[in-house]
Amino acid sequence: MKNRNISLLLIFVVIGALIYWLLLNNKPASKSTITKTPLTKVRLAYISSNLFQLPLIVAEEKGYFNENGIEVKLDPLSERVPVQLNSNLDDIGITQNYGLLISAVQGGNLVWIGSILNNRNVVVVSDKPINRIKTLATTQNSYYDHLNKEVMKINKNLENVEILNIKSQPTRLESLAAGKVDAALVEETLWVAFQKKNNLTGSYKVIFNTSDYSDLFDPVVIGVRVDYLKTNQPAVESFYKSMIESISWIREHRKEAVGLFKKSSMGMSDEEAQIYVNSYIESSNNLQLVPNTTTAGKSLKFIESDVANYKKYDLDHYINLSVIKSLEKSGFLSKFSFTSSGK
Repeated sequence: MKNRNISLLLIFVVIGALIYWLLLNNKPASKSTITKTPLTKVRLAYISSNLFQLPLIVAEEKGYFNENGIEVKLDPLSERVPVQLNSNLDDIGITQNYGLLISAVQGGNLVWIGSILNNRNVVVVSDKPINRIKTLATTQNSYYDHLNKEVMKINKNLENVEILNIKSQPTRLESLAAGKVDAALVEETLWVAFQKKNNLTGSYKVIFNTSDYSDLFDPVVIGVRVDYLKTNQPAVESFYKSMIESISWIREHRKEAVGLFKKSSMGMSDEEAQIYVNSYIESSNNLQLVPNTTTAGKSLKFIESDVANYKKYDLDHYINLSVIKSLEKSGFLSKFSFTSSGK
């Protein structure tokens, strides 16, 4: 009997040891033992303008960058994004098409991989006849200097107008309504909202609209250094995926997007944030995953006066379709309503 009890005890000890071993070897790994795949670092230069940074704000807040395997260092600039890229200070840039074209034509090491904002019309508004306009409220940076110059070239009566550098668009409109300036250059959606809010009617008119010169005033584009694209295409694709996911989220969560945007834009009212988000959604309805080569080709003609030898460069010099083709092949784009406009 005694031997039988000892045998049973040994069996229980063995079973207990086996259970303990199984539990020990099947418990979830602690956080310290989980091996995470290192995130690829990406340096991003972008124009620190409200509309341009909206998808970046969302991608950061919602974790799209990290989910896609990249860690993005945001480098907000007021201008000179192509210079930053060509100097190897950043890897990817969000900038105006015009700046990228100039850089490519001058032999810069950049290519255009797509657009994230289109049909963003800018207008000149005044309550005076065009030949009586003496002051124009606008802003001054590389793109707006180009825009201001072209506006004056098209409207000869504005050639001698005094440029007043007012960075804030709402302030430009307030100055116009108060009679402090004769005309203001602003985004069309902001003018429409301001006009409605302040019941401005009668003599106020749009005397110039970039929508009438769509080949001259370009979309916001994603540019990348050629050498970086060659060695880090997966990272570039991950950035593009994050932008697509972010833009899709903004469209589907407009109210929450307004909250995120207001939170990141200090001092902005709910109404202003709503205007900007609505403007972004409307502007990105025709998002181009691939540049429209026809528009790009026509845009080259407008910089002939700036760079005399532009003709020796063809579209392939600054347009690269490898990223979009890879995303299409992987099936990623089929989950979204966007379609490719490239060939």
